Amino acid sequence: MITWRGAGYCFLIVIISAALAYSGLLFLEILLLSLIFLPISSAAFLLLSRRLLWIWQDLEFSTVEREGLTNLQIQMQQKGFWSNGQIDFVIRMPGNHSQPVFARKQLVLMAGSISHASFPMTCTHRGIYPVGLWRIRSRDLFGLFYLPVRTHRQCQRQQILLTALPVPQKITDLDHVFVFLSEQNHQAQHIGDEIDAVANLRAQRPGDSLKRAHWKLSARLNKIMIKEFESPFRRECLVILDLARPEYLANNQPGLLDLADFFTDRAAYLIQQVLETGNQLRVVSYQADGRAAYSADRPSDFYQMQLMLAKIDWTDHFAVDLVIAEETPVQRQASVLVLMTTRLDLASAQYLIELKNRGFQVYLLLVDEQQTENSLQQEALQGLDLAQIACLVINRHAYKDDAR
Repeated sequence: MITWRGAGYCFLIVIISAALAYSGLLFLEILLLSLIFLPISSAAFLLLSRRLLWIWQDLEFSTVEREGLTNLQIQMQQKGFWSNGQIDFVIRMPGNHSQPVFARKQLVLMAGSISHASFPMTCTHRGIYPVGLWRIRSRDLFGLFYLPVRTHRQCQRQQILLTALPVPQKITDLDHVFVFLSEQNHQAQHIGDEIDAVANLRAQRPGDSLKRAHWKLSARLNKIMIKEFESPFRRECLVILDLARPEYLANNQPGLLDLADFFTDRAAYLIQQVLETGNQLRVVSYQADGRAAYSADRPSDFYQMQLMLAKIDWTDHFAVDLVIAEETPVQRQASVLVLMTTRLDLASAQYLIELKNRGFQVYLLLVDEQQTENSLQQEALQGLDLAQIACLVINRHAYKDDAR
């Protein structure tokens, strides 16, 4: 790529060539040759020096929570005896609404020297973003032109993936679910069995039942202490995540991204609390590329579940009732089903009622802010209410002022 200075230099050569051709002063051809030799020699030195240019890039944290801060570190070292002159490079970073933004920086890099550059970045929305060098080129010593130091394809191959995790955000009016799971998990099948042996005592957490309180120790320490058993009765809790695009947000990309963040933040809280109860957990989502299923049984598995939520995509391609039917066959019966969805129809409601009749403990979490405008959805909710299935309709706008 030629610079403005290079364009002027070429124009100067053309003028001198025309003047020589017109005047016939052949001895001035030496001047013309020198004018041509300088940029050629400069380009040759530039080609040699870029072969000895070493570039490193690294993220301070390759995984951060949404809106967390990390830094992209760039280091360049020029080896040998030739200098690049000026390095011009462009960095790709995540921007608002998941659109990439680009930052440009210039460095003067002399022979035998090392230069550093740092770029702070945050991710407004959860997801996985390629970041790093997007383009890098070097200007010759005379400033006449730029030559690429790395091809665009090479830069793309060397980009780093930055993962923005959802941030667990509390779901109000859901404590009774965790109390139920905690009680079922820590109940003994027969008094005196190994399952009834106390393995640990800890301070009370939200969702702990007072039936497992150690009252003598609690009175001594002046705080409620909870018993944990050696071999608790572990139930399987099946969580189906159905993140479908609502019709009223079909052409509103910022609104869809905000909805996805809200959904995954609350799903992260749900998963975190279920793992705290000590139950086995299976999380399922049907996306455009097929079924994604993840299992966990310890609170320490929560990080892996956050990674799963960072990758989750829209689920419009599958009907909810078919997903529920596929995941709850008669021969493989979980104890608890939690359906977290952004849509509800009569077929799905009917299948949830059928599962309750088969002995499932069923919970529905419906993320919706326009439930009054959907008559079929209202009819489905009324049917679930008559069947005494626990339903919680979460209005996204009611959580608008939540702090991290």
